[in-house]
Amino acid sequence: MKLADVSIERPVFATMMIFALIVLGLFSYMKLNIDMYPDVDIPFVTVTTVLRGAGPEQIETDVTKKIEDAVNPVAGVDHIQSTCQEGLSIVVIQFKLEIDGRTAAQEVREKVAAARANLPTEIEDPVITRFDPASLPILTLTVSGSRSGKAITTFTKDVIKKRLENVPGVGAVDLVGGDEREIQVAVDAAKLRAYSLSIEDVIASVGAANMEVPAGSLINGPRDRHIARRTHCPPFGCGGGERRGEGADQPRARERPRGGRPQHPEAVGEQHGPGRRGDQDAD
Repeated sequence: MKLADVSIERPVFATMMIFALIVLGLFSYMKLNIDMYPDVDIPFVTVTTVLRGAGPEQIETDVTKKIEDAVNPVAGVDHIQSTCQEGLSIVVIQFKLEIDGRTAAQEVREKVAAARANLPTEIEDPVITRFDPASLPILTLTVSGSRSGKAITTFTKDVIKKRLENVPGVGAVDLVGGDEREIQVAVDAAKLRAYSLSIEDVIASVGAANMEVPAGSLINGPRDRHIARRTHCPPFGCGGGERRGEGADQPRARERPRGGRPQHPEAVGEQHGPGRRGDQDAD
């Protein structure tokens, strides 16, 4: 009643107070910070493991189940959800809201590292990430032009990507797609049977050709040279590294080591030039 009495007895004062509150509210609204992804800690941790060539059933048995058993004892786990695909295992661990996401991610990382010995040796190192809305990409840039795909990829990687990374506030720039150089070997099945060879023999021969093993360094005055031992194998001459052809284990010195050019078997197939891998995107 006192507020009503004051408003009736002093209408000008009441009106000025209302206008003052309105102006203060508008000023506060204009200064209010706007964030698309507020700083909210969502305790979700994802473990991604790649085992190339394995089916979903093998992924579930050899990878996913073992990772689930390893992270299940972590304190604060609320729910575990897994997805098994061809060559890929994704385990999503949901923690209770009162659990700190960074602490949970560190504990999961320790548990997975301890269980690494029980996982297949062929898998790639598991990638453990914590869900952070602020790390999601805010800009997708597509690069195209009249140049070749390889030239556009090189320009995007060496120029555009580096300039975007130098912009203040940019955390990371990911490159997706592009024309990466690759050598394709088309295998002739009839010639493989004639030579009593298998696909594994071809893979082993390509992988073992022109291998370089570091053999130390040589200091000659102001110059410091790296010594590398190069193993040259003719097609199917090394047998996966067990045998070596002529010229094998030839040490050589140079100032900067470079990888040798692979020796591809011409007897069983054809070699094709660089392949193309999709369009060029930068997130």
